[in-house]
Amino acid sequence: MIREAISLDHRAGDPVRRAMSSLRAGRSRLPGRFRLNGLFGSGPGTPASATVPRRPRPVAVPESLDDLKGPSAGVVELPITLFWSRPDRTFDLDDRHQAIDMYLAVLDRGSVDELARYLNGELLVELWPDLRLTRAKRLPWQARFAQLRPATVAA
Repeated sequence: MIREAISLDHRAGDPVRRAMSSLRAGRSRLPGRFRLNGLFGSGPGTPASATVPRRPRPVAVPESLDDLKGPSAGVVELPITLFWSRPDRTFDLDDRHQAIDMYLAVLDRGSVDELARYLNGELLVELWPDLRLTRAKRLPWQARFAQLRPATVAA
């Protein structure tokens, strides 16, 4: 019975289904009412001025690595505001991979207070070479702390 209702709706001319089938049939453009009108970037027929440049988030960096008084071992649970990718927000800092995952999450979203609460300065220096941060996140830290600069880390 439900299957009949669905097939009847399709035959009745559901506009979204028609638009999708026209895309599958090889027609590259959607009918006018389904066009994005430049909301998600420029493309054919979209003026370049319609795109909005992204502003990078400010990077929180403490005054000193000594300010980072977080745990260096054991299990830590991050708040959902810092880590929301999976239901279990706990990290075992004794496992290097989990420690790296936690540090990446905190460095990406944390405020200076959260950095001080969850990160440990000594552990940060130890993990730093393995943290895959964007250049925009990495450079402010390296500018402030000589211990994190590549020549110092490699030595």
